[in-house]
Amino acid sequence: MIDIKALEVRTNEGKRLVQPFDFYLKKREIVGVFGESGSGKTISTQAMFNLLPRSLVSHATLKMVEDKNIDDLKSSDYRKLIGLDVGYIPQNTTEFLHPLVKIKHQMLEGFVTHQCGTKREGLERATELLELVGLKNPKKILNGYVFELSGGMRQRVNIALSLMTKPRIIILDEPTTALDSITENEIMEFFKKLNQEEGVSLILITHNMKLIEKYTDRAYVFYKGEMVETNDTKTLFKHPTHPHTKALVQVSREEDVR
Repeated sequence: MIDIKALEVRTNEGKRLVQPFDFYLKKREIVGVFGESGSGKTISTQAMFNLLPRSLVSHATLKMVEDKNIDDLKSSDYRKLIGLDVGYIPQNTTEFLHPLVKIKHQMLEGFVTHQCGTKREGLERATELLELVGLKNPKKILNGYVFELSGGMRQRVNIALSLMTKPRIIILDEPTTALDSITENEIMEFFKKLNQEEGVSLILITHNMKLIEKYTDRAYVFYKGEMVETNDTKTLFKHPTHPHTKALVQVSREEDVR
């Protein structure tokens, strides 16, 4: 699904923020990208899909998504690939959803733009998805605005929004930050089911080691702008090699004991 070689991120002034690293994602796989705040995990993932803010630039010797080198795609082909096949659930739900546009119009935009169906079909799908992620009275939500929703409700709307075009890859950037522990488990089990039954490949970006251990097949560990370790998840937790990973696993184990 994804094959990246020697990806690095710099500022426009040339300061390197993320050291070169390789990354791959297989079909039906859940891959974790773990790191503390400021480690470079989010901008590294954004760089894979050319989604960095304008103040940052990336370079890679290879950047393949579904057998296409996205650096070589025409802008229209790139928008189609990213818009249709890649879903993105952001960490900051307030900034991602437009405050002055009704929820239904935001959910319909990509669906209609990429010709996934009519507006009526889009509204039906949006309603179904909002119900699927556990929101009551979806018609009221669709006709409302983001400021009328709680943080947890906004996150659920973002999750439903990411599924509108039936993507084959979904990026989950701290998807449970605004949710309580019970809801967190429900949402992650939902994505696990989506992965197993629909074959959707997932990239889970998080600082939560427990989510990495429970839900991912493989994991990449970032520390101070460098990918310091990668392995299948079981091996990573049983036999961590980098001192930072060892410390994180130890902390996670101590929390389990408490």
